[in-house]
Amino acid sequence: MDDDGVPGVLSESAWALTSGTVPTMGYLSLTVPVGTFSLNNSGQEAVRLFDDLGRFRLRQQYEGPAKEGYSFAKDSTGLWQWSDGPTPGSGNVIKIPVVYSHTVRVSEVLPNPDGDDLEGEYIEVFNFGTEAVDMEDWAITDGRKRYRVSGDDFFDTELAAGAYLVLYREITGVSLNNSGEETVELVAPDAEVVDRLTFDAAAREGESFSWDGNYSYKWTSVLTPGKPNEFADPVTKTEESIKPKTESQQKTKSSTAAPSIPVVQIHEIRKQKSGDTITTTGTVSVPSGVLGDEVAYLSGSGIRIAWPDPPTLGVKLGDVIEVTGKLTTFHNELQLAITDPAGVKITKSGEVVSAERVETGQVGEATEGYLVKLSGTVTSTSGDTFFIDDGSGQTKIYIRQSTGIEKPRMKKGDRVEVTGVVSQYNDDYRVLPRFQDDISIGEVLGAATRTLPRTGISFWLTLAVFPLAGILMILKSLKERI
Repeated sequence: MDDDGVPGVLSESAWALTSGTVPTMGYLSLTVPVGTFSLNNSGQEAVRLFDDLGRFRLRQQYEGPAKEGYSFAKDSTGLWQWSDGPTPGSGNVIKIPVVYSHTVRVSEVLPNPDGDDLEGEYIEVFNFGTEAVDMEDWAITDGRKRYRVSGDDFFDTELAAGAYLVLYREITGVSLNNSGEETVELVAPDAEVVDRLTFDAAAREGESFSWDGNYSYKWTSVLTPGKPNEFADPVTKTEESIKPKTESQQKTKSSTAAPSIPVVQIHEIRKQKSGDTITTTGTVSVPSGVLGDEVAYLSGSGIRIAWPDPPTLGVKLGDVIEVTGKLTTFHNELQLAITDPAGVKITKSGEVVSAERVETGQVGEATEGYLVKLSGTVTSTSGDTFFIDDGSGQTKIYIRQSTGIEKPRMKKGDRVEVTGVVSQYNDDYRVLPRFQDDISIGEVLGAATRTLPRTGISFWLTLAVFPLAGILMILKSLKERI
């Protein structure tokens, strides 16, 4: 028995059953020993059964994420489904899963309060629905620390409609970054991520990142734990603004044209100045939600897109979109910050998104924002990061948690091919894979549809060697025939 691998072939981590009998109309419960294979909690996984001669007999697949405490079981009709009532050694009991509310969200975070972070830091949750939600066993996490709401910490865990629950750091133990990208997730008791918020609190001491109740989150110096969010310098109507305009004033306003927003080709974007507002068109190479809810990329010469409210946009891989935004930087990476979600136009769908074939040593400023394909040998690997080198220079591959990619088993010296987007973070350049099949282990076959230009003596020598090799092969063939 093993987890999934090469079709019909036992893997090295397979477990051989040395004892055990399945009674007639009965069950046999097996516990996989430590040190053999382990089943994935996310992505696709399968369990395979081989007979005593090593012949493949049975395979059962499931799709993650696997909910904590749930088993994947067959009901009386032969249908496989997740059940929160595991029954090892006896007949399956399929319990109807509890459906948890989706009317709660993270409404305010204070990552860097004035003074002591331990006392003032908090995460606020808001119930915008019409019915109360029991928050018992709901969790909040920053990816490092997870806290579950408990009646031991709160007198009442029921969150009424329109009410707020403030989770202070001194209770949760969740410590938010004061600088650098941070992600907070609100997780239902069935392990479903109901809300996810990403932000960077650099230079935001004493400010909270708050939901405006409409389309986006904004930084504000008005802290409102347990109350509706407020924002500094609200727009107010003055007496002058509500006076009726005279006919001459109306004519003057109508005759003053608003400044036009320049349309810039995507390959010309990096020639513009930071702070410029532009319109451009490109094909989506990384949809929002893959590398973060508020992040997407356009292909070609490439540009990072910062969405103000990704769930309302609905753009997909291969969509051609027209966007208007302001050129800014995020940790030194150029990005186009969308100012108005309504201004995003999908002009075409289903375009093929191709990656540029590059050498590992070409990953840097010149390829920032590109969707690239590169291959090389693993030089080191640790956690969600590994490095590869094709002889032109080492490059970093970083798997973002939001992608759901299960890092393949690999070791130093393995051949790897990777597709991903080149991203800058401060002074560090890395390649971010998007999907599970963006990483393949073993011999690299095939090539990308396009290749970045390459110069130098090695390139021209390669062009010269191929015809010469062909001539030598022909002469050898003729000699063998004589």
